[in-house]
Amino acid sequence: MHPNKDHIKIEFYRKFDIYFDKREETFFSISDYYDTQVVKKTYTAAKKAIDEYIKENNGFKPFFLIDCRGYGTKNEYNFPISHEIDKITVTGIRKDKRFVYNESEQIGTSQYDQDKLYILLPENEPVFEELKPLIEEREIYKRLERETLDRIIQVSKKLKLVNLAEYRKTIEL
Repeated sequence: MHPNKDHIKIEFYRKFDIYFDKREETFFSISDYYDTQVVKKTYTAAKKAIDEYIKENNGFKPFFLIDCRGYGTKNEYNFPISHEIDKITVTGIRKDKRFVYNESEQIGTSQYDQDKLYILLPENEPVFEELKPLIEEREIYKRLERETLDRIIQVSKKLKLVNLAEYRKTIEL
């Protein structure tokens, strides 16, 4: 959620801008510094959520993850073979030990999530740069394959096909 004409800025509090949303009648707080936001029903609850967020994340250093959830095709290293790598910025941790990312969404502690999210290590950046053209090349081949299959389908529609049951009717008297 980003501020718009339906939002009234209330104050800047502990590196959070607090707004009132006239349409939803809620208070939301956005922090570029913490790269997160909080939405609450009351002004007091919004300030309290900000205080709790800062308290819980005091000393927390944001980190990046590679999101491999939802990919069907993986190579032997369980890495998504895709034209784009989904990066998640983890900005904090809640009391229930869930990580907070991308505007207050949460990553649970389930084994499924943990097995599909990988820490983005700086030493892997050169490898990602090496992978980019290869992944793009693969995407070109996939597109070419789809286009070729479409052309095959179009040409094959010109075939006059008679199945065996229909043919049998024509030769039996």
